[in-house]
Amino acid sequence: MLPTYKLEPRTVAIQVALFKSAIRSARAGDSRRVAGIESKDWRKNLMSQVMESIDAKAFLSGWLHGLQGMYAADIRAIPEEKWTATFGGCTRPANELTGDALAMLEWVTDAIRGNVRATYGPEDMEGLTEKCRTREGAITALKASTQAFNDALNAASNETLLKPIMAPWGMESPLYSLAQIAVSHIWYHDGQLNYIQCLLGDDKVHWMGD
Repeated sequence: MLPTYKLEPRTVAIQVALFKSAIRSARAGDSRRVAGIESKDWRKNLMSQVMESIDAKAFLSGWLHGLQGMYAADIRAIPEEKWTATFGGCTRPANELTGDALAMLEWVTDAIRGNVRATYGPEDMEGLTEKCRTREGAITALKASTQAFNDALNAASNETLLKPIMAPWGMESPLYSLAQIAVSHIWYHDGQLNYIQCLLGDDKVHWMGD
């Protein structure tokens, strides 16, 4: 089962304050020298302090759990006959957008497990796009990918999550940062589903329960 993590406003405010404090401390540490040795890069210090200050795994896992529910609600809001439709220009169908979202999540899942692929290409997205050809297929694929990510995340050590790796788009960053990007990337594509709903004359906010 996916863990639940209720994002109360007070909890979020406390975590934001801790995050800001970690930034200040990490930046200060970057300029200090101890026994003639310069401290480690402030970004790595920041990630380490954040990991120690909050339950970073539970927070990210909980956010993904929330996104899974929101995304699934938006999938169901698009009629089946419009699920694979395009809307002119270079628009992409909803099942392809979903395949794109899951491809990045699965790349990060593999990286957490120790298999850092140099890239994820069209073949990865094509396979997932096909799995998402129907709305129920998309929801099943979404649940499977989020479950696999959470299992890998919860089993990973802090050392693994703090390890810098090279992302397919050429940015080196701690693995945990890339995991955050991959999770929020689902929200990015959820916004595209919302726009498709608008094009179909649907102005309800389905991810909030409308």
